[in-house]
Amino acid sequence: MRALLVAAFALTVCAAVTAAPRDGLVAHYGLDGNAEDDGPYMLDGAEVGPVAYGPGVRCEAAVFDGVQSHIRVDGFIGVLQGFSAWVKPAAPITSVAGGGGLFGRSVSAPAAPYLHLGSLTGQVAGELVSILMPFQPQNDSIFYWTGADVGEDIDARWNHLALSWEPDAANYRLYVNGQDRGLARMHNMPRAISLDGVTIGGYGGSPSTFLAGSIDEVRFYERPLSGSEIAVEANLSDIVVAGGCD
Repeated sequence: MRALLVAAFALTVCAAVTAAPRDGLVAHYGLDGNAEDDGPYMLDGAEVGPVAYGPGVRCEAAVFDGVQSHIRVDGFIGVLQGFSAWVKPAAPITSVAGGGGLFGRSVSAPAAPYLHLGSLTGQVAGELVSILMPFQPQNDSIFYWTGADVGEDIDARWNHLALSWEPDAANYRLYVNGQDRGLARMHNMPRAISLDGVTIGGYGGSPSTFLAGSIDEVRFYERPLSGSEIAVEANLSDIVVAGGCD
């Protein structure tokens, strides 16, 4: 009995320490066979095109074809101050090959910001992760990180990506697999982006803007995330799911 109580206490402590933060959470898509949101506002998504589900980091993940499939959420997400997600591209994404959209705003262009992986604009040498604003001159990135900044390609395995807005710097900080990859380089006047609904897995009408691969555990926050909070979510050995996959 004592051993059972100790084990139960240890599991409770571990779950409390390693759970992804709920404070400031706007939406969370676990993508366990559906596009439901278990955040406070229940902003459920709708599958568009052939969205499938396969093995994920936690339970299942959404699988996108890189042509047209995505998940559309019609609801106000607000100003994006924190973001966290797992992504497993079908092929490696580098600054010269591969890529696609991780998320975009569901309201139609030209006012929609996108988070894109891989080279897209042609305006930045070595661009690997970028936030695009189509109404900016020549489709420039408003925030971007090069392959040298990131320090690694986004390989065809599970990768954790996170963004945190830093008000004092008026800039986003990028984390890849729990590692701080610094503040963005910028082309245009910096400001936190606003999301009036989102699309997960792609945006726009061109196949180059859709991601081929799997996405799991997508979270949007209305507050910045700390490095320690991001490190917990990025450490697979720390992940505890209370109640299994339900």
